[in-house]
Amino acid sequence: MAPVIVRGAAEPYRYALRAGVPRRFKTQVVSPDNHVTEDDCANRFIVSTRELFEVMKNRIPVERRTLDVFTHDIQREFNFAADLSVDQASVLAQKILCKSKVFDPRELRQALLRKMEAVLREEAMEQADAPDKVAHFLNVILAAHPELLQEAQKEALATTAELLEADELPAELVCDAPLPTSPRNIYGVTPAELNSWERNFADLLDRDANNLVHWWHRNLPRKPWSVNVLLPDGRGFYPDFIVGVEGRRTEDNALLAEPKFAFERTDEAPKVQAEHRAYGRVLVLHLQGGAQWMVVRYDQQHHKAVLGSEFRVADAAGY
Repeated sequence: MAPVIVRGAAEPYRYALRAGVPRRFKTQVVSPDNHVTEDDCANRFIVSTRELFEVMKNRIPVERRTLDVFTHDIQREFNFAADLSVDQASVLAQKILCKSKVFDPRELRQALLRKMEAVLREEAMEQADAPDKVAHFLNVILAAHPELLQEAQKEALATTAELLEADELPAELVCDAPLPTSPRNIYGVTPAELNSWERNFADLLDRDANNLVHWWHRNLPRKPWSVNVLLPDGRGFYPDFIVGVEGRRTEDNALLAEPKFAFERTDEAPKVQAEHRAYGRVLVLHLQGGAQWMVVRYDQQHHKAVLGSEFRVADAAGY
């Protein structure tokens, strides 16, 4: 369908919102009455016996003898050996604690230390009575399994997150210059603010030969009608696209999609795990070699975003 253009002499170009597309979407926000605490997060910080034994492996106290060359005294000490030194683990753990914009890192650390001590005591581990060992256990767990804290933060924040209707979309798209036609955009045109990657993805949606894509919308950030997705650290995130997909079992059959160039960046990794209560998991994509769209997934073992399988529009409903 050709875009509906309403324009008089010397007036801007106006493209009307198409019939049969959503008029408004739902967005996630942190409740203004947010009373989530660091203790709430720590209580959800679940450390399994498997993770404890991973930390314990080659880290258990072993007696070691060293010769002090100055006093010739034989000293007995305990070597809490680890792949990470005490200082390295402490630095990495602090970085992970500081990622959240909601939880105070000092208060969160104290709450997690209390939880870790309780876990060690329940496992009948003698290190529970040694504060420095408890602290190192926590640091190594955070460094080796940051997803445990991310999941705890996500669950704690979920209790305060609200799903609200955003404002209605503008009835028309207004611009000073004419825009290229798009058969599936909700305004019938390709918005001017798309960068080259976004235009490439929009073209992929417009070329859908199976007619599975009913419509697509450029989700601009921080507009009254924008869709926000909450990340585990409390930040807001606006996926670039909202796509109506045949057979997708979400509200309005909507899929949130984010073409991403620098997907490997540490601060981008939480987006790969982001999920919207109404629209499901966010599809993060990377254009490989300028021609092939790849799904970006989260590697739990190495705690980073990596390229997965090739993306096909035919798979979008089940993503």
